[in-house]
Amino acid sequence: NGSLYVADRGNHSVRRIDLADGSVETVLGTGRAGRARPDGADARATALNTPVDVLAAGDDLFVSVAGQQQMWRLDLPTGRVWVLAGSGEQGLVDGIGTAAAFGAPAGLALAGRQLIVADAQANALRAVSIDDGRVETLAAERPAAQRFTIACGYDAEGDTVSVYLTPTEGGTIPDAIVEN
Repeated sequence: NGSLYVADRGNHSVRRIDLADGSVETVLGTGRAGRARPDGADARATALNTPVDVLAAGDDLFVSVAGQQQMWRLDLPTGRVWVLAGSGEQGLVDGIGTAAAFGAPAGLALAGRQLIVADAQANALRAVSIDDGRVETLAAERPAAQRFTIACGYDAEGDTVSVYLTPTEGGTIPDAIVEN
């Protein structure tokens, strides 16, 4: 739609840049760190803490809010925001919506109806349903044999999202290709 969305981590907000005229506007956040747990709240009046990545899909903008250990969904036409997943407590817990826990959600990719999330502090790769907020761990650091670091980027071709992992401490890389 001629817009670029940017996670402005230092200013605790998400910005929209109009690529036609270069204007910038805040679409989420107040500019100050907060601990809000939005449920249909006005996005520009909702304080958040350290957004690190955004992903636009249709009319929705998904935001990894690392400072609050949550994934948020912003409805762009209405300017309303909700917690999609994450209790706000740091951890590695699968579940639906706020019953799940993240270490620090970071890099995002989309595979069908699932967000693929690099959970930085948990050293895990997570899938989050954009329909109901169900969180499932796809890969996580294991002792010795499967130690890895998750890249916060992805390469998408067709219906396959390839997520790249790097071994650490002499470990091996688990199979981490998610197919629709």
